[in-house]
Amino acid sequence: MIAIDRANLLAGHAVAYATAFLDGRHDADQLLHDAGRLHADMLGLDEADMLGLDDPAASEILVPVRLLAVAMARTAIAARAHGAPGTPPNALARLDRWRQVTASLVELVRRESRELPR
Repeated sequence: MIAIDRANLLAGHAVAYATAFLDGRHDADQLLHDAGRLHADMLGLDEADMLGLDDPAASEILVPVRLLAVAMARTAIAARAHGAPGTPPNALARLDRWRQVTASLVELVRRESRELPR
């Protein structure tokens, strides 16, 4: 069973990584690396932990963290594509949409984290 503290730690890391990119402190390469790190940390959890079979409160935060990790990776890929030669005309719009998704998921993870039982 995953401890609520571990779930909350993963949530904190996810928020920190995403906001560092959104605030301009990290570039797309760093964001992609951070998303990969989150995915690896999530893979270290067993299926029961992810589905909340042993601790439903933990899944309330782990599911949004997983979604945020996916959004971070897609945002990084969109940012790389935007800066590449031969950028398609819709690349900036795609990047903007992924940034909005990432920012929304950051807020969701923050809220779910605050509501975790202590």
